[in-house]
Amino acid sequence: MPWSALISLAALLVALFAARVTRSSARSAAHSAKAAGRHAELMEKTFVLQTLFALHRDYRSPEMLYAIEHLWGFLSCHGREHIREAYRERSLADERWTDAAIKRGERDRGAIMATLDFQRRLVTDFYLQLAELRADGVLSDRMIYTSWAEPDLRIIPEVLIPMAEELASLLKAPSAPAVDALRALHEASKTYRPSAR
Repeated sequence: MPWSALISLAALLVALFAARVTRSSARSAAHSAKAAGRHAELMEKTFVLQTLFALHRDYRSPEMLYAIEHLWGFLSCHGREHIREAYRERSLADERWTDAAIKRGERDRGAIMATLDFQRRLVTDFYLQLAELRADGVLSDRMIYTSWAEPDLRIIPEVLIPMAEELASLLKAPSAPAVDALRALHEASKTYRPSAR
């Protein structure tokens, strides 16, 4: 057998071996990419579930339950027609009271947490967090509205928005974008219909 034929045969064998190694490497890379994709999907689902668990924990905390009850009680006591004026009066009185306490050197955390404005901020911040997670696509409507249905969110237009608008008026500031985010969260709950899965 001439040398050129041996060299050609050797080159062919090397090319076949290289093709086999390349194909094996490609299969391994495809398998690794698929596994990495499954891992990323699992991590994302874990993050979403941890976020949802933390939200449920916050919503069911004694402070949140007290705040929600306090705000509904305030509405019940003053009525929808007078909630803004009553909130203004109460906020100013609470502010005078806390300012006086600070001047006396008292920093009673419990007393500050009992103010109506603190209760409003606590509940507003919770619902804003839900609205932001929804807007960013972290939590789906299904996840949000199966946990917090329209009756749970009714506090937004009946209590939180009137108070936020009165606060903006009191501070001579424009209405915050947060009001629009809260309104959108509530409005979407009225039209949400769970799909069959």
